[in-house]
Amino acid sequence: MSFLPQRLHAQIILIVSCILLITGIISGWITARNQTAGLLAAKRADASIMARNFAESCAHHLLVQDYAELESFLVKAAESPDIRRLQLCEPDGALVWDVVHNPGEQPLAKTGLTRLAPPGSGSAVIIQETGRLVIWQPVMAGNLLGWLKADFSLSAIREAHTRTWRKSLFLAMTWVACSSFLIVLLLRPIARSIENLTAFSKQLDEHKGAQISVTGQSLEISELGKSLNEASAKLLSTEQQILAEREQLRKSEENYRRLLVTIQEGIWVIDTEAVTTFVNPRMAEILGYTADEMTGRNLYSFMDDHGRQVAERNIERRKQGVKERHDFEFIRKTGERIFTRLETGPIFDEAGEYAGSIAAVADITEARKASMQLHASEQAFRAVVENSPDVIVRYDREGRRIYVNPEFERVNHLTAEQVLGKKPVELSTELAPMAELFTEKLMVAMEFGAVTKIDLSWVKDGRPVCWYVRVVPEFDAEGTVVSALTIWSDISERKQIEEEIRRLNEELEQRVRERTAELEQTNEELHKLNRLFVGRELRMIELKEQIRELEGKE
Repeated sequence: MSFLPQRLHAQIILIVSCILLITGIISGWITARNQTAGLLAAKRADASIMARNFAESCAHHLLVQDYAELESFLVKAAESPDIRRLQLCEPDGALVWDVVHNPGEQPLAKTGLTRLAPPGSGSAVIIQETGRLVIWQPVMAGNLLGWLKADFSLSAIREAHTRTWRKSLFLAMTWVACSSFLIVLLLRPIARSIENLTAFSKQLDEHKGAQISVTGQSLEISELGKSLNEASAKLLSTEQQILAEREQLRKSEENYRRLLVTIQEGIWVIDTEAVTTFVNPRMAEILGYTADEMTGRNLYSFMDDHGRQVAERNIERRKQGVKERHDFEFIRKTGERIFTRLETGPIFDEAGEYAGSIAAVADITEARKASMQLHASEQAFRAVVENSPDVIVRYDREGRRIYVNPEFERVNHLTAEQVLGKKPVELSTELAPMAELFTEKLMVAMEFGAVTKIDLSWVKDGRPVCWYVRVVPEFDAEGTVVSALTIWSDISERKQIEEEIRRLNEELEQRVRERTAELEQTNEELHKLNRLFVGRELRMIELKEQIRELEGKE
């Protein structure tokens, strides 16, 4: 601090003296304030009693309407050294007597048409104003006869406060003077020791290894002397260490430059005028130049007019110390436009002034194309999904819905906002009867990362409901399942048709069995008739043979 003395012991004396003085002043101020507060409280109590007695006497005179005696009483009462004025008025404020007592004069009573403004309440009111205490005391005799306004001077209290304050200041100054003298006696040998140590420290550079005696000194001075002796002994080794560190720094700078040359990102440095002061080979390669061709050229020569406007705004942000990451479009030497991602930051000099900017530049042209293709693919996917006749729902690893298509909303009569973030068991939908079973199979499919097919059937309002669900796990770049896409197909009608076909097939099979039994029975009867006919034919043949034999014998 420039206003303090240069010598340490003088600074200590000054600071301690100021502290002691401030302490004394504060102590005196507190003492004076407390004393004043006590006197003021006593004054308020005494004044209240006096005003109450005055009011009682005034009530007596008002009852007998003896205004002459009332005047004499008020004049006599106003002779008190602390009373400056007594005013008596009617309940409506009409002045009866006004007695004024100026210092050094006799009280003077007068009356007139003046009207006062007494308090609205029926009790005494005490008001403390600058230098005086005002009491409104009601004059009572069963009823309110009027008001007595008494002004008391507080000059005695102010004088007592001033005397106390002066006495406190005197004691504080005496305390400061005595304390300063004692501090001087105490600090003189310490200051002399510090001067010796200071002279020794100034010669350390010329007398490396020299020692100073610290015997017979205070602990602090002794410790300081030991520290200087150690510093003297280590000075030479420190110098050698500094030289080694400088060599290491030189090597680090070489490694840093080598890193800038070999790094896969472009490094671009500009000055306060946006002129290129350094680019590494990778940066030059990104724009199709050599490093020498880019050095010295203005930043704005590598972009179009729109890019220049954006770059100027960005540089203004660099001047404000803002570091940020953003994408930017440059123009290569061939005229081709490329997209880059920049990590930018300001460069400030030792004075804290803006000295330029530095940016790490990555070519994201191909990544941008891939991103656009991915976006187009996602848009196509969304177009297909949102127009699909099937219900499509995506779930996260916790089983919460993170996407539903419009068909889901139509089937369940719910909006996407109502169901997103909720599990199947948390919100009643068309799936409610099978929510727990579906959730269990869904979590198993995501756990094993395998495509799963689920058939869900139940009865609703006496009608069978059937859904065919295909669960397709979705993986991140590391192969971890992060979600699952489910495709729901309502196969209730198909199931009904299949059931009807099965029933018809069973009826047909039953009819075929019955017809087959009838045919078998008919065949059996024909077989019996056939055997009967064949037997008769054989008998006829035998008879014919016998007839022929008989005819031959004849």
